[in-house]
Amino acid sequence: MELKVFCAWWGLDHLGLDGMLNKIKEAGFDGIEVFAPLDPLERELLNRLLEELELDLIIHQYRAAGTFG
Repeated sequence: MELKVFCAWWGLDHLGLDGMLNKIKEAGFDGIEVFAPLDPLERELLNRLLEELELDLIIHQYRAAGTFG
């Protein structure tokens, strides 16, 4: 079994995505729990930074757009 420790983005978003992920990596976390960015460019940046910093991701989606049914 492998235990991984993730950091939630709560309270760190003021650092910007780059600053937040670097701080999380420096603190020794294995990954981050964050919302799914709606903007495609922000999603691309998130993916790139996660790969560069070798961080895992738990993503949650608390808002939805579009029609259901």
